[in-house]
Amino acid sequence: MEGLLEDIRLEIIDAHLTRVTTEWDTAPQYPDAFTRLYLVTDGTGVLYRDGLRSVLTEGNEYLVPAGTLFSPAPSPGLTHIWIHFTARAIGGVELFDLISPPFTLPCGERSPHRALYRMILDLSQDSTAVGQLEKTAALRLLIAPFNREARFSEDTAADRAARFQPIIEHIERNLEREISVSELAGMMRLNVNYFSNLFSAAFSVGPRAYMLKTRIRRAQLYLWSTGMPIKAIAAGVGFTDVCYFSRTFKRITGITPGGYRKRKELISPLRPGEY
Repeated sequence: MEGLLEDIRLEIIDAHLTRVTTEWDTAPQYPDAFTRLYLVTDGTGVLYRDGLRSVLTEGNEYLVPAGTLFSPAPSPGLTHIWIHFTARAIGGVELFDLISPPFTLPCGERSPHRALYRMILDLSQDSTAVGQLEKTAALRLLIAPFNREARFSEDTAADRAARFQPIIEHIERNLEREISVSELAGMMRLNVNYFSNLFSAAFSVGPRAYMLKTRIRRAQLYLWSTGMPIKAIAAGVGFTDVCYFSRTFKRITGITPGGYRKRKELISPLRPGEY
């Protein structure tokens, strides 16, 4: 399992300091394609994760893995640094699909983590290779305690995931086109049914469901981090019919693509001079 943690690939999607106003309203819970990391610097907040009401308090860090059903609740006065990121393990598999980290850890006033959060904020607009390297290095240190305290799946789970590394990478590279299960099975020279059974045992979903989840997660990242038209996003993740894409997106996430994109507009980050 140590090899699993050594091979993590991190990408920061967004990072800001926000003082919550009435915009942090209760909304239907939906899964995100990225993991959320919070440091509460002032006040108290509330969010829902997988139906569970959770209170955020000053001086604590919180981690909400990608795929968690998430919804914030009205929390006026809450000030927190938030980082949205992806964490890929073996072959591009979402790290927190393989391990279960704790939701919260303490972060005292003298914790070195506070400097790491500030570092990521200060570098948030730095798109240079060095800046990206510094940000991901800081993030790696921030999530290390969560990984250390995580509940791991059985070792065989990581082994099974590693076996499918070429398959996962092939799916990630070819989301814009139709990928058949027989094509994937052929890559491993296996019977389709046998391949599907092995895949389901490794990832708890069949290959078709996995591919659909991957397409929708990629679409979520595009909606959040780019200004691409929804039609172009649909095509980029393998949907030729934008209406079918919208229906599928809502069925899986509980929110329309347009509605998902608007959620970002409700975030009002503080400017650097304000913190």
